[in-house]
Amino acid sequence: MRLILFVLFFAHNAIAGNNLQCYDYLADAVRSSNYDFIYVAAKDVNVIVDSDDGQEVSLQLTYDTDGSGSIGWASYIYSDASLWNTSAYLEDKIKLQYGESIKSKLKNCFDSQYSLSKKN
Repeated sequence: MRLILFVLFFAHNAIAGNNLQCYDYLADAVRSSNYDFIYVAAKDVNVIVDSDDGQEVSLQLTYDTDGSGSIGWASYIYSDASLWNTSAYLEDKIKLQYGESIKSKLKNCFDSQYSLSKKN
């Protein structure tokens, strides 16, 4: 029984840890993208995952401040590793460009995350 609990705990932590690494890559993708950072430097932007339905991750873009600190929204589409500016002030979302090395890391990270979750 203890072995089963240990295996379940380890598997859950492995998936959660992998998720955190994937979300770090998402922040790197946003920071390196051509998002229109007006009032803040790209390096100071953080992302908060608003939702993740397994096909798309919705991200709130923030920075540390005494106020709200929100600068906009973005989304990442799993199927084609695309990143979009989905901020409310836009008529239509805008496809963002970001580094191929980060794109590759994201795809590998989320693919391995999906494989881990299928096994458990």
